[in-house]
Amino acid sequence: MLFHELLLWLFIAIICKVSGSKGTPLELWLAAATGAAPIVILAHAAKACAKLAAWGGYLPLALSDPQGVKTLARISEKTLALPSAFSGLPPIGWLMVFAMTVMVWHSRRWISQAAVEAKRAMYCSMGVCALVYGFILFSWAWFK
Repeated sequence: MLFHELLLWLFIAIICKVSGSKGTPLELWLAAATGAAPIVILAHAAKACAKLAAWGGYLPLALSDPQGVKTLARISEKTLALPSAFSGLPPIGWLMVFAMTVMVWHSRRWISQAAVEAKRAMYCSMGVCALVYGFILFSWAWFK
């Protein structure tokens, strides 16, 4: 996973440089990270929501049997049906696509108040991350 993230940040750096961003490499990385932060946060929230939706049905079992020994025995003996998921990926995907759209819209105003040297790198990183993570969220919504 680290390799994919490094490739993404390398791609963002190249896009920022090609688009004419000025400044030292450290300033560009900082501006790019700042611009991408809201989208990356939303992507992590989406993953958390997907995990909660998939595994949330086990919460009552975990609360009633914190050790899990009795629950495991009942599941193994097939006397306890496996809990169903709270929700599938499509509703979460659509919700997060909508949330990302709203976040990008509001982030434009926030970025417009940044220093002139940082704006281009912030817009580039936000755009690249929105495209990458938006594609993933859209695939959750459409194809699952």
